[in-house]
Amino acid sequence: MTECKKKALLTVAVALLSACKSSPPATGYLCIDDDSVLFVEWTQLQGRQIKGSIDVFVRTESGQFESALILFDGTLDKEDITLTYSDSASSTAKTTFTGSLKGDVLMFDPNLRGPVECHRATHEQKFDARQNLIWRTQAEKRKGAQAK
Repeated sequence: MTECKKKALLTVAVALLSACKSSPPATGYLCIDDDSVLFVEWTQLQGRQIKGSIDVFVRTESGQFESALILFDGTLDKEDITLTYSDSASSTAKTTFTGSLKGDVLMFDPNLRGPVECHRATHEQKFDARQNLIWRTQAEKRKGAQAK
């Protein structure tokens, strides 16, 4: 093998290895508070139309966890976003959230208690945030049991 071919193969190998180590692109928006993790993502359809999901992970008052996946249709018009979903599979009632998307920050009010700020994130970051919520809850339970 010529020296030129060796250098070319080495260059390709380094490029492939560096691509493997790079983090995946951020595909959604992550919202975290003391008791919940939300992950919002969508696909752009035609024009302003979007279709997506809100992945919800919540700690209940009893310290248990509940999760849900809410599917929505919506619109994205420059910085204005609207997300509409059915309240249940058998219901024709719809709930609509409005918000704004500015750069890497999504602001909307999913629980009608005030807007939440979500930042662009990956699925890996979503799973890390869920795990951190579980660990915090377990630590709080241990601390409470030791205090008794």
